[in-house]
Amino acid sequence: MTQTSASLLRDLQAGVKPLPITKAMAAWDRRLTPEAVQRVHDQELLDLGGDRSSGEGRLRGSLLGSPCAREQMLSYRGYLSADPDEVGDDLMRDGTERHYLWQKVGLSAGFLSDIETKVSLPEWKFGGQLDGLMAPTDDWPGRGGFELKTTKWDYFKEVRDSRQVLHKHLLQIGGYFKALDLDWFSVVYEVRGFRIDWIELMVENTPALRAMTEANFGGQLRWIERGELPPPLPDYPTNRHCSYWCGYTRICPSAEW
Repeated sequence: MTQTSASLLRDLQAGVKPLPITKAMAAWDRRLTPEAVQRVHDQELLDLGGDRSSGEGRLRGSLLGSPCAREQMLSYRGYLSADPDEVGDDLMRDGTERHYLWQKVGLSAGFLSDIETKVSLPEWKFGGQLDGLMAPTDDWPGRGGFELKTTKWDYFKEVRDSRQVLHKHLLQIGGYFKALDLDWFSVVYEVRGFRIDWIELMVENTPALRAMTEANFGGQLRWIERGELPPPLPDYPTNRHCSYWCGYTRICPSAEW
């Protein structure tokens, strides 16, 4: 978590306003505060006592940008996803621990004001929680959200080179914008691999994103209103999303509403 100075200097030289996490990390003394550690520890205990993996009766934020509408509907209907294999399970645990670490850092460095913020939008059947809320900053007026994405090298390289948040994550963030009336989002992509590196990207609550978000929710709500499951992806099960990301691959074709 030390790749900040070059990014901050580059932005300042380019005349753009500093990114809030990048700026806070450059000034942070690298010490976790007892209050931050305790707050995240309390959250870990809370998470151990619940089941955040169930999406029954709600549209899940993490699936809003899925390339497969059927995946979201299977979750909504309460289907249990398959247990991940050994490698996948390790990656999931690693991702969870990295979220807790970033939350400790965010509260200690002062760029986070809250973690695991509850989200509810009943009219869109949307519910869940996002990684955190950003503390107020003079550079970015209004209310900001925080989302961490731990990812593989190919996705990290894509966002680093384009300096654009992935489309599937934009749809997820759009839901949070609507539910919490936020103005902007700070998204950190952190790569998993032979070294740790990260990049911060900003998303603003624009009319275009709001329209895209409403259209996405509208499509999913129509499946619920009809009481139907969307068809599997045309190239199921060889589609990369089916084989790598989806926990419903084995039961997908046989599932019914």
